[in-house]
Amino acid sequence: MSDNNNTEIPSKTEEIVDVDPNETSDRNVTSSNNEENSNKPKFFQRFRGKTEDKKPPVAVSVASLFRYATMLDIIYMLLGTVGGLSNGILLPLMIVVFGGLLNSFTDRSADLCKLNFTALAIEYCPKGYQLTASNYLSSVSICHFNETTLDFQGEVKKQTLYLVGIGCASLVLGYIQIVFWSMAAERQTKAIRQKLFQSILR
Repeated sequence: MSDNNNTEIPSKTEEIVDVDPNETSDRNVTSSNNEENSNKPKFFQRFRGKTEDKKPPVAVSVASLFRYATMLDIIYMLLGTVGGLSNGILLPLMIVVFGGLLNSFTDRSADLCKLNFTALAIEYCPKGYQLTASNYLSSVSICHFNETTLDFQGEVKKQTLYLVGIGCASLVLGYIQIVFWSMAAERQTKAIRQKLFQSILR
């Protein structure tokens, strides 16, 4: 009887894990949900389309970008570039001239503080005329100052003419820049359209 009740004992002990059937079903549900979420496109990908399938754009060189340009188009582009560079130089130049104009104002105020109005009135003004800092500018025509005194009006006029010249040059150079680049772009666009139309007809 003892022989019949003998059972075979495995040589290697196996680990027995108690698994809840509800837990296994939960794992299956979460794994299936993860797969579905990974397959679904994200919110912004719906509008962009599939970005994974798109190949990266090929870089285009400058020579191939202007391969439809003729020699006249290249001349137009060079003239437009020169006009654009010259127009860009005018802004720092205008700042320098405007700084000189401001310096003439500040130098004038400094010189008025240093002037000896009594000596100037005796030397240049009519007898008995009283010269002060407040009436100095209005007394230029009365007192007949010579060139040794500061010509404030002449200095301001010269700086103002410089500013007017810079403004006119800026208008002309900006016009040259826009016109020549626009002409070159229109001519190249026309050439590309003609090539495309010829390839469609073939």
